[in-house]
Amino acid sequence: VSPNSLNRIRVDEDDHKSLEDLLIYEYGEQNKGKRLEYLNVNHVIWSDEADFKTDYSFLIGFPSESVLIETSDDEEAVLKDFKLRWIRQDLEAVSRAPLDTENRSIFEKHRSSTRLSISPDGLSGCPVFSIVQDAKKDRHLRFDGIVTNARGDRFAVYPSVHIRAFLDNLTSG
Repeated sequence: VSPNSLNRIRVDEDDHKSLEDLLIYEYGEQNKGKRLEYLNVNHVIWSDEADFKTDYSFLIGFPSESVLIETSDDEEAVLKDFKLRWIRQDLEAVSRAPLDTENRSIFEKHRSSTRLSISPDGLSGCPVFSIVQDAKKDRHLRFDGIVTNARGDRFAVYPSVHIRAFLDNLTSG
């Protein structure tokens, strides 16, 4: 199935050209007058919001190893059952290391997590969120970004602040 449109993030700063690898494909019929009108990003807390204390970070995704495929006993090419199961992984923000992807936020599996480590294959594109606390101790959900690549329990996350400008542009036109 071919997409109807392709939208690519553009960054004007030369030092941030590596941030241009995010694409959004749109499928189905589009009415240009109603394009993405349902997407309200005015109340999202983005990755650059500094006035919050992070309580807990996590990703939600569909790793390749969580797929259950059952084929027919008679014919291996006949699919009997297919289930794509999601996982949540506990994370914590960590400092960058020399081999980390540039212009990304780095998260690792939380050191206190009781969740199993899994192969990160299939987690590219999954969202990363944090439960954060404001000065009044009210809690909010912050969208930290999207996983672009990982090594073991270490995840490079495309910061949501760069996604915001892109979404603002999409929803305004």
